[in-house]
Amino acid sequence: SLGVALSFFVSGNKASRVFFRVSSFVELLISLALYGFTNGPVNIISSGKFDALIFNTIKLTNLSSILILLVSILYFAIIFVLPNRFFNNLFLRQVCWTKLFFQLIFLVRNPVVLGVLVATSTLLVLQSLRAQQKIKLYRVLALYLGSSAIFFLVGAVLWSSRFYFDANSMQSKTLDVVGGGLILLAILIRKGIFPFHSWIPAVFDGDNFLASVFFCTPQVAAYLAAVVLFPYAPNYVLSLLSVLSLFTAVYGAALGLVEDNPRRAYGFLFLSQSALVLTGLELQSVLGLASGMAIWISSSLSLGGFGICLAALESRRGLLSLSKFNGGFERMPALAGLFLALGLSCVGFPGSFSFVAHELLVDAAVEKNVYLGFVMLVVLSCNSLLVVKMFFSLFCGKDDSELQMNLGLRQKFALVSVVTLLLVLGVFPNLLVMPLEQASRELLKLDLVR
Repeated sequence: SLGVALSFFVSGNKASRVFFRVSSFVELLISLALYGFTNGPVNIISSGKFDALIFNTIKLTNLSSILILLVSILYFAIIFVLPNRFFNNLFLRQVCWTKLFFQLIFLVRNPVVLGVLVATSTLLVLQSLRAQQKIKLYRVLALYLGSSAIFFLVGAVLWSSRFYFDANSMQSKTLDVVGGGLILLAILIRKGIFPFHSWIPAVFDGDNFLASVFFCTPQVAAYLAAVVLFPYAPNYVLSLLSVLSLFTAVYGAALGLVEDNPRRAYGFLFLSQSALVLTGLELQSVLGLASGMAIWISSSLSLGGFGICLAALESRRGLLSLSKFNGGFERMPALAGLFLALGLSCVGFPGSFSFVAHELLVDAAVEKNVYLGFVMLVVLSCNSLLVVKMFFSLFCGKDDSELQMNLGLRQKFALVSVVTLLLVLGVFPNLLVMPLEQASRELLKLDLVR
């Protein structure tokens, strides 16, 4: 990764900032080219023994190329919007290492290797937070993400060990149940489903908001669930996970409406919307999986851009409250417009790709259970009210100051690019829906054990 190498030489001067931003754009183009050249699964390293999930270390697929591009887009947007005064090697090193490990994770399907990568990336994040003396955030992540990484790694080792025994033996069944249970617990913790709202609102309320946005929005736990858990989990586990995910979506939406802290409100919005991803992935049909992946991509892009807008607002005005009207629309109309556009994209506003994704998800849910689709509509309604509430509270009202605080040209370029991408995909959804449908069929082919 160019960013990882450059992060060791950042001095804060103009030249280093320009090189860093150029490198993020170059990496975005490389990821875009990788996505363009991906036509179906291409095995890079394959041993051809027993089960492909266990022995293939790196597997470039339609899904992995999309997720790698997603990480590059979020990284590009953050680097371009990041104010010059926040350019420091500790922050950039954390973001760059996170990006590198996320892209590696999205290339891997071996559960043990995934466990090692997840544990290593967690350790690097914790080490960076400790170096920056963010003790409160360090303790929260150490408790939740540390336990999640340990559970997943131990569960992956146990689950993979079952192949050394006869499939009908007691040892194999025990390893399957215990290992699968630990993997399930790890994903629930990482996704913020157990114990309910857990660490997600707290991590967004910390001192490192932009880094938290980048760490959370790619939704690594959804990938772990899609390639390790869902193809092999029994139906009762998937049903339990669906109920817990839907409850979390409702829970997060309700708490977001009564939250006065913008960062925590954003955290509950993220918690609610991201929980819908697992609900879609659990449906175990081509339409269900494709809708879950579409929600995954659209929510990551829109929530990432929405969080970046909130960070840009706070860098200009400091911490604000949703309990009053703060004003300022006239002084930053571009930021206000982009904030509203990306916020509405999070909740399925017509014209954006999120609208297509939510439509697919509700259709797939109604096919399985009409009440499931109704609950999803309630969640989306509550989250829509939260976005509108945040916009009016943060930008509307009386403001006597005349100081202009609008976005710079570089920052507008990055955020407008994200909005444009969401609109283009909304008008031409097949550009992404078709590859996601192929990825869904590929994941369903792994369903050999159940």
